[in-house]
Amino acid sequence: MNPTIKRKFKEKIINVASEFGLNDIMMTCFSRQYDAKTQLSATDMAYAISALLETPLTATDSDGENTNPNAMGAIGGFTSGKENCLEEITNRLHDNFWVAYDALDLGQNNTFLLRRGISLAKDM
Repeated sequence: MNPTIKRKFKEKIINVASEFGLNDIMMTCFSRQYDAKTQLSATDMAYAISALLETPLTATDSDGENTNPNAMGAIGGFTSGKENCLEEITNRLHDNFWVAYDALDLGQNNTFLLRRGISLAKDM
């Protein structure tokens, strides 16, 4: 988005918010510019990583460099039995950890993981 439009939009939001008594609607935080079109704030990053950690994975979601060393093909559906179910949930949480870990790796181009995390955070 054009920086001039962003600045004007921000000013208009602040003006309209004060009319409705919404003080401090805008917050300041750090942001990172990935390329000419991608800018991500620290708050967006926190929400994206939280969503990646909390959302259950499916078999097609396990993309990334790192994998769960404890997983033994348990990414499919839940099986019967309390112990198997708890083991599968634990394995999925470990899988989520490694996906979130890959998303935090700024040396690689993992913006697709961050974008998925942001869309998951919007759905939560």
